[in-house]
Amino acid sequence: MALVLIVDDQLSVARSLVKLLTASGFDAHAVHSGANALAFIRGNPVALVLLDMSMPDMTGVEVLRALRVPGEFPSAPPVVMFSGDDDEDIHHEATRLGAVDFVSKINPAALLRVVEAHAGPARP
Repeated sequence: MALVLIVDDQLSVARSLVKLLTASGFDAHAVHSGANALAFIRGNPVALVLLDMSMPDMTGVEVLRALRVPGEFPSAPPVVMFSGDDDEDIHHEATRLGAVDFVSKINPAALLRVVEAHAGPARP
């Protein structure tokens, strides 16, 4: 079963996404800061990271940069950035840094499609 890490400082959004992904057959876990995300990824076989662009401790771009430091995360999972903003500059920066996709967090159906495309199979 694919483990999806949700990184969002908005607790209600993170809880909703955990419920959505769990109901869809994924193993979903949420953390609420960039630092916690990096620590969780170091110790767990994460299949996909759903990473919010705006957080107080580290931005999503800063987390993505940390994941791409050579030698730090040899098996870094793919990252899908999400945001309540549809800012094209943010989208471009995220994909330039290696995000596999960018999706609006206000569209749960689109988020689920992206997870299904990048995280591997959910449990039946």
